Amino acid sequence: MSINQTGNLITNGLGENRVICAEKTGQFLQRLQAYHTNKHTAIKSRQLPTIGTPREIRDMTRVLRLQGHPIMSGNYGYYYSTDQEDIDQCLKRLRTMALSTLAAYGALMETRDKLSDSQEVQSQ
Repeated sequence: MSINQTGNLITNGLGENRVICAEKTGQFLQRLQAYHTNKHTAIKSRQLPTIGTPREIRDMTRVLRLQGHPIMSGNYGYYYSTDQEDIDQCLKRLRTMALSTLAAYGALMETRDKLSDSQEVQSQ
């Protein structure tokens, strides 16, 4: 992650560089800290059209987490929390998602290898 000349953040989001507006990221953080501090007051990304699209909100969340901000997320939306239980639940959810993505990656790699082997046999 780096910052360009206009002060916007550049992040490498799964193989592609995306520019994330630093000003809007700051607005998102301030709004969470002021109004959304538990899962009962969480806000969904679709309720933040002036801040960004759902994808931009996910990118902002990732950037803020990498900067050390405790941004929670889940089915209920996004919120800022320093509660240990909230953080542990969010960590568990993120870990589960990461492992699921890694399992899908591994399965697709195996499929590619099998297809490659099959095509080599057919060409002989």
